[in-house]
Amino acid sequence: MAPEFRTWPIDFGNSGYLVLYRFNGVTAVILAIRHQSETGY
Repeated sequence: MAPEFRTWPIDFGNSGYLVLYRFNGVTAVILAIRHQSETGY
């Protein structure tokens, strides 16, 4: 399976976090964690 970049929204109170990660079928590598109130979300 080719590595894919994915996002994972995590609810936390009235907002939350958005995690960018790469998954190759066996291992998930977290690349970034951003709060949803940051610019662009």
